Amino acid sequence: MKQIRDLFLMTVLIAGLQACTESTMFQVNSDDTNPPGVPVFLRYNPLPGGVTLYYDFPSDNDLLRIEAAYTTAQNETFHFTASYFVDSLRVYGFADSTEYTVQLYAVDRAGNRSASVPVTVVPLKPAIREVAQSVVVKPGFSAFYVDWKNEQQQTVHIHVDYSFQLDGKPRKLTSVFTSMKAEDRRFINDLTLESGQSVHVQVRVADIYGNIIQAGAEEDVVVWSDVEIPKSGWRLPLTNDTIGGEPMFQGHKFESRDAYLIDGIIDEGELKNYTTAYGNIRTGKTGDGELPFNIIIDLGDSYELSRIVTHQRYDANLNNAAATPPGSRGMYYLGDNIRHYNMYILDEATDTWELLSDNTIFPPNVLNTVEIIKLGKAGDMAYMYPDAPRFTRPARWFRYEVDTPSFSGGLGFCLSEITLYGKKK
Repeated sequence: MKQIRDLFLMTVLIAGLQACTESTMFQVNSDDTNPPGVPVFLRYNPLPGGVTLYYDFPSDNDLLRIEAAYTTAQNETFHFTASYFVDSLRVYGFADSTEYTVQLYAVDRAGNRSASVPVTVVPLKPAIREVAQSVVVKPGFSAFYVDWKNEQQQTVHIHVDYSFQLDGKPRKLTSVFTSMKAEDRRFINDLTLESGQSVHVQVRVADIYGNIIQAGAEEDVVVWSDVEIPKSGWRLPLTNDTIGGEPMFQGHKFESRDAYLIDGIIDEGELKNYTTAYGNIRTGKTGDGELPFNIIIDLGDSYELSRIVTHQRYDANLNNAAATPPGSRGMYYLGDNIRHYNMYILDEATDTWELLSDNTIFPPNVLNTVEIIKLGKAGDMAYMYPDAPRFTRPARWFRYEVDTPSFSGGLGFCLSEITLYGKKK
């Protein structure tokens, strides 16, 4: 017992000494009112919309960090910090490639700040100016869209201001998109305007530091209108039927049926309504699908096509609907859902397929399950000619070719619905 008591007393004594030492240390810092010496500026390296400052440290034992600050034209001050372990500091947020004055100073452990050292810098062209110069606005079908490039992949906010006449009354709206992609495209959809009606568009580009600039000149975009092609006249070839030298896929596995692709009902919740690629006529094998495979549709008449909307399979379990809890994202943008496809129309005069475009379905850049489900139910839209929107020439036969593994990277493939838009010949 004596040994245990002695050990306990020793532990208490050590803890007391440590507490005393820490208390004294912080008490010394809190009493310190002497500012540290100033950092010695050496040079700077220009960056897009920023600079890297290099310096020597002041000879203070209690130095904590080096800071830099500058004030924008909007009278907002931004601060940047680096610890005393590094001899450089990056400063961002400059609106242009012109002269700026940055204040450089040192801070000690008591929070004392040294006198500032004014440093004149000239950054490279900021990302928002490069983005603004790349912005292109293009007309679409009951819509228009905005393309831009962002080589620096810095966060930018694209403000799209647009106005138009609706039922004789002016409407002014703004949509804001945030992106870090090297290239991006965003649609302003469902304008419900008449074909040939114009929309007045302005685009502004902003960064996270409050800088915002105009992108190019204002312009009027003339939109087109299209309609959903009725599915009542659609027909699917039988498995192994060959159209234009291409075989129709086999879409029957478990409860899936290829006819579900064109019945106007999407797979959601406990309602299972989808098809699964099963086997490949090219090889004669069955099992999981083999690449490539084709979904071929007889539209029943000649149509000029404009765009497509595809719906994915929702249920994450083939045989047990209860395995996918209500309110979950299911298999949207996951698993065996198709992520890339090519689109063709048949030239019946030559019996050959004309490639229109290819499309990749990207998982949405959101983490909220409710938003993912909303996007999955709405379907994924793509234009027949995404870079130069227009109608196709008249065609009766449409081919949807899959040549890339699914989201899971495997050879299981599922799809719930195909919807086409355009106009009758």
